[in-house]
Amino acid sequence: MATRIDTAPVDWAGDNPVIEFRASPNSSPTTLVTYFRISTSPHGRGHVVVFLTAPEDPEAAFEGSNAVFTDNRRLAEYLLHDFVTAFRGFRDVPGITRLPIKDATGFRADGDGMTTYSELATSEDGDIELTWKGLGQPFWIDFMADPDAGRVHDIHSLFVPAASAVARVGAVRRTGIAHPRIIDGHASTLCFLAFGEVWIRKTGRAVPFL
Repeated sequence: MATRIDTAPVDWAGDNPVIEFRASPNSSPTTLVTYFRISTSPHGRGHVVVFLTAPEDPEAAFEGSNAVFTDNRRLAEYLLHDFVTAFRGFRDVPGITRLPIKDATGFRADGDGMTTYSELATSEDGDIELTWKGLGQPFWIDFMADPDAGRVHDIHSLFVPAASAVARVGAVRRTGIAHPRIIDGHASTLCFLAFGEVWIRKTGRAVPFL
């Protein structure tokens, strides 16, 4: 049996599902949510939700919810500044590093994991609900570092595409279908679960991912 050991630094490991709504497949995002359940990092364990209902200009928005919710503020700042700012979609959000960081507790998972999956919590802005519906076939994915192209992490994850999703904080609720997304020739969607994700740093600092 072949065994592979990698002793390069692990920047973080955990789950990192995403919800991205668009009016059409090629339009700009109207809602962006990324959730982290972190099991190991330089700032310990914790949960972080980056919730954006006005990704075009969250600082100017008077309605909706544009904030970060967490039970570990140092972890939230680390992920927001060093990783979320490099994520596809999120890296184009103006002022993303200035989003308010708010307290949240009671993070927990729900759903049968075969057709639906939810992440739930309670925040100072109300209950948080992130639900993925119509779960598809899971697939494993490896994004390998390519320093010449500016990609400095090996990233390993189990993806589960969803057909639709719900994102709610308090009275602010967004729902939508998940538009298709092709990853290296494989069909997925813009709303997906990502379990067992590991970011292994090969060199340098994080730069735009995907």
